[in-house]
Amino acid sequence: ALDELHDAGCCGHPARGHRPSTLKADGPVYTVCPACDHGLRDAGVEAVPVWEPLVEQARASGAGLCAAGSAFVPYLGCLVDRDRGLDVFARSARLSGAEMTLSYPSLHSACCGAVGSMFRGETEGARRLLGFAAERRAPIVTTCLLCRDNLRSAARRTRLDVPVHLWPEFFTGDAHD
Repeated sequence: ALDELHDAGCCGHPARGHRPSTLKADGPVYTVCPACDHGLRDAGVEAVPVWEPLVEQARASGAGLCAAGSAFVPYLGCLVDRDRGLDVFARSARLSGAEMTLSYPSLHSACCGAVGSMFRGETEGARRLLGFAAERRAPIVTTCLLCRDNLRSAARRTRLDVPVHLWPEFFTGDAHD
């Protein structure tokens, strides 16, 4: 079972200013934010992206995952370890039966356009990723809330009809478990 730490405070990532993390934990902290992963690790706290244990639990239990569509384009953003992130997406695809559509790996880890945690306009990488997804009529799925919001803004600005989802908006537990 997961529970939110109500007194966690800031993770300490530089995008939040020069605030050190005040979080103390006896074990791993499961996060939904790649910036928090970095900030907490820098503060000596074991941070694990929550998608990894969720996918492993679905695999180990044999329950699988349900996908909101038959195909998707993964997007990692610039803070996620590319190989580790693509592995989570590949395992999610296998468990759900959805097709993961890839271009060259670096397209899926370009900057979303955030500078200091605010959307500053779409980047060339975001435009190319949105174009790739639009051509394939596949939604983009990301594990970063900020990336999701920035890519949605970029899709509106470029007038591309590409849905952009956070991982748990696209993948859910198998309805048969």
